[in-house]
Amino acid sequence: MKRIIGLDYLRVYTVFMVFLFHSWMHLGCSFGKLTSFVSEGAVYMTLFFMMSGYVLGLKYKELPMDGAALLTFYKKRLVSVLPLYIVCVILYPPHIR
Repeated sequence: MKRIIGLDYLRVYTVFMVFLFHSWMHLGCSFGKLTSFVSEGAVYMTLFFMMSGYVLGLKYKELPMDGAALLTFYKKRLVSVLPLYIVCVILYPPHIR
């Protein structure tokens, strides 16, 4: 799959905006005139997930439709997602009130 640089830039932008949104929401950070722009975190989160799904769909579309290739695809996805998931599961419980 050929990399779409514009999507990469847009994903970086949405991740940064979600970070700012969480800073504003949980830490009370002030962004002055940009606060109304930053406060739309749900829009940035939705856009990020839509773009991620689109990129995964493009990647999936290129796979042959046999069972072995599909199994390999899901194994690679699991290996890339599971470590971060485990870290989050371990680190999150102390923050539950």
